[in-house]
Amino acid sequence: MSWLSWMYSLALLGMSILGVNMVLLTIVALVMRVWTWRHPAAVVPPPAEGDWPSVLVQLPLYNERYVVERLLDAVVAMDYPPDKLTIQVLDDSTDDTPAIARSRAAYHRARGHAVLYQHRTDRTGFKAGALGAGLAATAQGEFVAIFDADFIPPPDFLRRLMPEFGADPRLAVVQSRWEHLNLDENALTRAEALALDSYFGVEQYARGHMGLLMNFNGSAGIWRQSIRPG
Repeated sequence: MSWLSWMYSLALLGMSILGVNMVLLTIVALVMRVWTWRHPAAVVPPPAEGDWPSVLVQLPLYNERYVVERLLDAVVAMDYPPDKLTIQVLDDSTDDTPAIARSRAAYHRARGHAVLYQHRTDRTGFKAGALGAGLAATAQGEFVAIFDADFIPPPDFLRRLMPEFGADPRLAVVQSRWEHLNLDENALTRAEALALDSYFGVEQYARGHMGLLMNFNGSAGIWRQSIRPG
């Protein structure tokens, strides 16, 4: 058997394993959806209004001139106690995004929102480096929420997710699923949405119920600072 045949066979074996894994996860997801439909989980009560924990929202940017204002406006509009919410813009941009982001941050800061702006000229570590530099610059937030520049968190995002941490002090991270602004734009956006939905609606859902290792997807999730990864 030639080396090309071996490579083809190994690739086929790998794809087969992935396919079987997805079939198993799909079965688990279907079973668990039926189970949770018949046995709904108890609703986690929110804390008293004065007992909400402090949250630092980190917004890593790199050349995001077209969406940075939309992102800041959405985060500022989140329904959460203002004295418990700090927003940190972490800008590694090399275009005109810094001017736009600084202006919008100042606009919201003048209206009483705690919006911090930080610009790096050295992109060491890229996004992870920016997030780490942001945490080193401020001690705000028992919890850290992260949104990429093209996300638009709904106003109730934090109020829906934060009670989960109060229900389990061992819980380190909550990852929300992603939705799509341009789902019906064209065939390409529908295909991309289908790929993401298969992950969030099947794989992530099944892994969560089976107690398997979970991925943090880099955006639209919340970490508990005291047990975040180093």
